[in-house]
Amino acid sequence: MLLVYVDESGSPSSSRTDPNYPIFVMAACVFEPDVYASRLLPAVGTLKIRHLGSDSPVLHESEIRKRLGIFNFKGDVQARTAFIEGLSSVVQDCVPRVVAAVVCHSDSERDVDLVALKALWAGFQRHASGRSHWVFERRGKREDAAVSKAFDSLMLSGATHEFVSKGRGLAGLEMADMLARPIGLSVLRPAQPNRALEGLRERMTILVV
Repeated sequence: MLLVYVDESGSPSSSRTDPNYPIFVMAACVFEPDVYASRLLPAVGTLKIRHLGSDSPVLHESEIRKRLGIFNFKGDVQARTAFIEGLSSVVQDCVPRVVAAVVCHSDSERDVDLVALKALWAGFQRHASGRSHWVFERRGKREDAAVSKAFDSLMLSGATHEFVSKGRGLAGLEMADMLARPIGLSVLRPAQPNRALEGLRERMTILVV
């Protein structure tokens, strides 16, 4: 059974869209269970302990990008650079497959969660078959209910799902979080360098809908 960890970037509601980021992204990192357990988990744990002092901090792309809290490294540029390089290596070395759906907001009324999930499933099936378990980041009761309804309505063969709080610090969700926004930016600004996606292009499937 494959493990699929999904995180989002942007708003699924066209009425709450950032004009500078008028899209909604669902990004999924796909793992064989043994690869997840034997490669990703120890790599993320080692990264946190080596650079953050323990494995308790949760990796969050926006906090890292904005240098908030522990990710400020007390202004130590060298320490922050070493952490960023280590994090990039973990993503590139331990994430075997990335699938993403990018929904461009329009004037027409669309069930954005359904559109995104349908595209994500189509991209997933290009490279995988058999049973899968999908783990979504918990966003809130209303938002989770919308995703769950979309998931159930598609009747995805052999697929189950659950919602987990970001605070759990699941390595798979952390990897999806690292990639969701950079994937969105790669669609909005294709000519702009995108370091977060370096080394992953051949393992990525991005569907724009």
